[in-house]
Amino acid sequence: MAEGADTSPTGADGPGRKRSEWLQKGVTPVLVAVVGAIAVTALTPLGENLRELLFPTKATVFGSVLLDGERVPNAGLVLDGKNVEPADAAGGFVLDDVGDGNHDLRATAPGAEATLVFKVARGATQEKVGAIELTRFVELGYYLKTLGLPSSFGASIYQAKVRYELTLWIKADAAVLRRIRSVAYTLAGPLPEPVVRRNRAGAFCYHVRGGLRLDEASGTPGAFETARASVDLDDDRVHLSAPLSREPDELNCPLIRKDGDDGGATGPSGPTGASGATGPSGPTGASGASGASGASGPTGASGASGASGASGPTGSATVPWVENEPLAQARATLEARGFEVSRRYVASDEPTGTVVDQDPRGGISRPMSSTVTLSVSKGPPAVTVPDVTNRDEAAARTTLQKLGFVVTDETRDVTDPALDGIVLDQNPRGGTTTKPAARVTLVVGRFRK
Repeated sequence: MAEGADTSPTGADGPGRKRSEWLQKGVTPVLVAVVGAIAVTALTPLGENLRELLFPTKATVFGSVLLDGERVPNAGLVLDGKNVEPADAAGGFVLDDVGDGNHDLRATAPGAEATLVFKVARGATQEKVGAIELTRFVELGYYLKTLGLPSSFGASIYQAKVRYELTLWIKADAAVLRRIRSVAYTLAGPLPEPVVRRNRAGAFCYHVRGGLRLDEASGTPGAFETARASVDLDDDRVHLSAPLSREPDELNCPLIRKDGDDGGATGPSGPTGASGATGPSGPTGASGASGASGASGPTGASGASGASGASGPTGSATVPWVENEPLAQARATLEARGFEVSRRYVASDEPTGTVVDQDPRGGISRPMSSTVTLSVSKGPPAVTVPDVTNRDEAAARTTLQKLGFVVTDETRDVTDPALDGIVLDQNPRGGTTTKPAARVTLVVGRFRK
C-alpha cells in the first residue's frame, strides 16, 4: 500500500452522507407541507373558502318565464336587486357569471310578477332553475245578466231587443289602482268601440243597461262571451281579458242607460216625451212615460200627461252623465238639457279640470232649471315620502306600497352581516314631498364574506 493513502471507508463521512441529510432536513418537510396544504384545500371549509377566493364560482343560470302556462317574451329580470338581461323573444333566459350562494330572481311583465329564490353550489358551472310562473296583480272583472225580451215583438222576433245589464271593472289592491291612469274596455256587440274610464271610483267600473237586437247579436261572433281591457299602468299598457261571469256584482258602480234599452219607464226614452209637446197643454205635463198620448188628443187635452217637452218650464229631464269629461264640456251638456251648474274643486288623481263626481248622479230624472253640482279635479295632492332607512327591506317595501309608491331596489355590498337586507339609503329621501305613485328606490345591504 502506498504511503499516505486514505484507508477510511468510502462515503462514511463523505458527500453521500451529506446529501441524505440534506434531503431529510430540507426537501422532505417542504413536500409534506405542500401535500398537507393540498389536503386542507380539498377537504376542509377553510380550504373551500380559499379555493373560492382564488377561483370564484361563475355559473350559468338558465330557465324560462311563464304566464298562464305560456312563455312570456322579453320579461324583465332583476337578480339580487340589479337589472339583468331580460328574457328573449321565446321567454327563455340565460344569466352568466352567477356566484355561489342564495339568490333572488324577480321576473316581471305588464300586470304580473313573481320572485324565485335559488341556490348555486360552490364550484358549479351550470344551474337550471326551471320555469318562473308569473302571478297577475291586476285582473278584469266581467259580470252580465240578461233582463229578458219585451212583451211585444213587433213585425219580427229578430227585430226584438234582448235587454242586458253588464258591469266591467278592475280587480287589484288599492296600491295598484293608484298606479292606473286609464282603462279602455271593449266587448263584442254592445261595445264595438272602446269605452275609456279614468275615474278610480268603483275601480274604474263601467255599468250599463241597454238592448241588442237578436239579429245584431246573432251576427256578432263572440258577442258577450269575452270582455277585454287595456290598462295604462305606470309606463306600461296591460292587456286583459275575462270570460263572462255570473258572480254577484256588489260594486258601488252607477248605472248608465244606453239607447235601445226597452225597459219601459226606466229606459232612456221614458223621460223624453217629445211627442207630448204637440198637445196645446203638453208643456205643463209631468210624466214623460205617457207623452205619446198627447199626440192622439184631438184638443190636446190629454197632452197634460206629456212629460218632457223641452219648452215646459216646469217639466223634468234626465240628468246626463258627465263624469270624466272636461268641465267646459260637462257644463255645456248640462245647460243644453236645461240644468243649472255649480262646481267645487277637489283633490284627485285625475287631470286638472276633469269632472270626477256629480250630484245628482246621471240617469236620474230631475226638474229642469234645478242645479247639478260638479266636483272638479284640482290635481293630485302632494304626498310625503316616509323615512324607511334602517328597516328590513320587506317592511320598508310594504310601507311604501301601501301609500301608493312604486318601489324599486338596488343592493350595496356590506361587511357587517347585521346589515344584510337592511335599507341603507333611499331616493327620494324621507320627508320629501312628491306626487302620488312616485317611484322610490331603496338601497339594500347585501352581506358578502
